[in-house]
Amino acid sequence: MPTGLDQSFLPKVPLDDNLKKWVKALAKDLASQAGKAFVYENENELESRDSPGRIMRPAGLVEYHPHLGGFEEHSHSGRFVCADGRIDRHVNPKLGPRPLDRLTTADIEGWRNGLVPRGLDDEGSRRAKDSANRNLATLKAILNHAWRTGLVGTKDAWARVEKFKGMGEARKVFLTADQRGRLLDQCDGAFRDLIEAGFLTGARYGELRALLVSDYDKGRRVLSIRQGKTGPRSVPLSDAATRLFDRLRHGKLPAAPLLARDDGQAWQHSDQDKFMREAARKARLPNGTVYYTLRHTFIANALTGGVDIHTVAKLCGTSVAMIEKHYGKLLHSDARDKLNRIAFA
Repeated sequence: MPTGLDQSFLPKVPLDDNLKKWVKALAKDLASQAGKAFVYENENELESRDSPGRIMRPAGLVEYHPHLGGFEEHSHSGRFVCADGRIDRHVNPKLGPRPLDRLTTADIEGWRNGLVPRGLDDEGSRRAKDSANRNLATLKAILNHAWRTGLVGTKDAWARVEKFKGMGEARKVFLTADQRGRLLDQCDGAFRDLIEAGFLTGARYGELRALLVSDYDKGRRVLSIRQGKTGPRSVPLSDAATRLFDRLRHGKLPAAPLLARDDGQAWQHSDQDKFMREAARKARLPNGTVYYTLRHTFIANALTGGVDIHTVAKLCGTSVAMIEKHYGKLLHSDARDKLNRIAFA
């Protein structure tokens, strides 16, 4: 039983029927108030007068997490992003069954290290470690939540685990008009639609693959991104983007994926990776070109094309501070070019 919850209610002797009901109700109530991080060791345990009286055991992550109502971790903007997918893919398979109060530093370090496959090149290793750092942050957020609500008595086990150091940032690649054309020439079918949508909206891959036909308002020419990383947002569309989504919605039901694979199913988490690598190679694009490059390119073109930074931030579901941080050199260069075209004297 984790420190922080009164154990005095646990019976040490067989219970009569009325007391059994009271204890079981109290146990459920405590579990509910504390985030439901406990489960019954045996649903019928209290039905036996021979039971030693152990009512609950600490739940593992796999049992605790679903009761958080879709755990949400804070993003840089102060909004929220659902971490369910990350937890299910990367945390639960290894750590999920372990009781929360029995996780050790060695457990968590071993799990973190196991997220980085052997034999990767330098860039592959950097990306894997960067991803592992994000997964570690998600895990720590869950465990800190359990600690704050009194479900575990100490956070030492995970507080001692550090992220991989010296990862640095991925190289930012901005594609020229010629490079964009070469990339599109190497794409066809549903993947080409996905590439065009990225170039024309600047939306993240996860946001685009979650779109339904009903998220596109043809009359207003607006795209509603419901599952944005920083929360939902509405995106006004250019003429080119409107033509693309008009075609994609044609003949589909409102609940169908707006951007679907060639088999008609929604794109899944990593479906585009292989296609993107192959298309970038054939198009002779710079090293480091990934799907996120389309977003970098959209933001860069919008900023240098005269769209103000606040509008770009709203369109792309990010903050002005993040744009200034990651595109500061581009902004300064563009401002210098514009100043040089003005006669001040």
